[in-house]
Amino acid sequence: MNAKLRAVSLLSADDVAFRIAIMLTAGTLLALAAFASRLIAKPLALLATRARNLPANGVLKLDGLASPTEVRDVAEALEAATSRTRELLQQRSLALGALSHDLLSPLARMRLRAEDIVDDHARGRMLQDVREMAEMVTDVLAYLRGGDGGGEAATRISLVSLVQVVVDECAEEGALLEERAYEDSTVLAQPTALKRAIRNVLGNAVKYGRSPWVEVLRRGNEAIVAVGDSGPGVAPGDLERVFEPFFRGDEARAAGEGSGLGLPTAKAIAEAHGGALRCRASRASALS
Repeated sequence: MNAKLRAVSLLSADDVAFRIAIMLTAGTLLALAAFASRLIAKPLALLATRARNLPANGVLKLDGLASPTEVRDVAEALEAATSRTRELLQQRSLALGALSHDLLSPLARMRLRAEDIVDDHARGRMLQDVREMAEMVTDVLAYLRGGDGGGEAATRISLVSLVQVVVDECAEEGALLEERAYEDSTVLAQPTALKRAIRNVLGNAVKYGRSPWVEVLRRGNEAIVAVGDSGPGVAPGDLERVFEPFFRGDEARAAGEGSGLGLPTAKAIAEAHGGALRCRASRASALS
């Protein structure tokens, strides 16, 4: 028996229609795959952006997030996790804030009783301790409020006038600051909160530096309060840590003063106003 096996080439010129069908099928499959990937990737990218830019209140917005069920489930789980975390932090902050606020009353009574101490040296030491404790409690309350200003309404104020008020208060306490360039700047801000931020930064320069100075600059739409001194400065390795709560540099630790919340509070206030607080190795801090 003689048999012949004839091979059929699917890619031969006679199979043009078959090749076109294969190409159309492959193109359709690729288009469907790209569409499915886009359908999943777009909501995931949107969810990542919203999670990355999570607002201060910790509320993750899911409106407009049209996505497959699996992505929606991940988003809802993430929202529930942030909600639980936010509630836990709020409870702890409220408890610590209530405790700090309640401490103000006994501190006031201690101050009054210290005034009755006959010995001048002992009375001075007692009043100094009470004053430091009161400042620490006030710093804790300000830090817990963060940048919300305690619900204070924002208004348009002169930044130069606000800085001059802080400089005058420092002068009344015996601290002299060099007032450099003052460029007129009107900003929309919470006056009390912004004043505290400026006071905290200036206070650091006065306490731990020498020949402190301050200036107000205007760069386009940005207003800058620059504060500097000629003191020992901050160690390069500590520049990124100065804004950590309860961190104190070598000079602050040696002096045994401060609560370690002054600069973190100032940074939170600056960011709540849409600005920033930066510390540079040139011994100058800029609040913009």
